[in-house]
Amino acid sequence: MQLIVDSKSIRRANNGNITGKICLEHEGIFFPDRDWNDFVNIILNWWLEGLLNLLSDETNGAEFSFMDGSFDFFIKKDFDDKSWLIEFRDGKAMINSNNQKLDLISFVQSSLKESNELLRFYKKNNIRNAEINKLQMNYTNLQKFIAQLDF
Repeated sequence: MQLIVDSKSIRRANNGNITGKICLEHEGIFFPDRDWNDFVNIILNWWLEGLLNLLSDETNGAEFSFMDGSFDFFIKKDFDDKSWLIEFRDGKAMINSNNQKLDLISFVQSSLKESNELLRFYKKNNIRNAEINKLQMNYTNLQKFIAQLDF
């Protein structure tokens, strides 16, 4: 599964809120939609914190939400074979009929790559706010944690 953030779509509203296209691609399917527009910094902050919690064994499962709409996905540990499973949901209804295997490290790496590209875009365009500062901190924390793992 890959995270996709389109930095060319980033827009800053008069109130300072930043939105842009953000979605997931899993086995050729885009979730929630290829052109989904949402609050990218807020979402990425939630997700990077959630990924760090999963990797550090602080939790066996985590919900990853979008701000707009009722879409989310849930990642949980499969204790039978020590792998990770993912469920895509619209509200509380599962979109996929069964739990699908997830390469969590690949998704973490994709999330770090997209976050880094977004942070570079902000720096290049001199865009700053508290959510961006938090994104930089969460990016750095997850990157440091991943560097310590042996895989």
